[in-house]
Amino acid sequence: KNLTLVNRLKISGLSLNTITSKNNLISNKFNGYKFVVSGVFKDFTREELKHMIISNGGEITSSISNKTSYILAGDNMGPAKLIKAESLNISIINEKELIQILYD
Repeated sequence: KNLTLVNRLKISGLSLNTITSKNNLISNKFNGYKFVVSGVFKDFTREELKHMIISNGGEITSSISNKTSYILAGDNMGPAKLIKAESLNISIINEKELIQILYD
């Protein structure tokens, strides 16, 4: 619960760092990774999740391709996206797994 609260505060603009980069990145943890965000989420809004990815160096794309690193999937993810992701062997993660990857 505390981690969720801290993440929401960061997403809302609270800066816990005194050093900022020209791109206002929190970290480079997702540098080079491309994410497709699909479905409905429980703990965060879609925009909060996208901001979390971008502020940690990741990129958001709207369509799945062989360059996609992860599908961030919530409830009711489209079946066509699921089939395409599976056919390309792209990792499908949920919002809790995203947080685990970010803070590991």
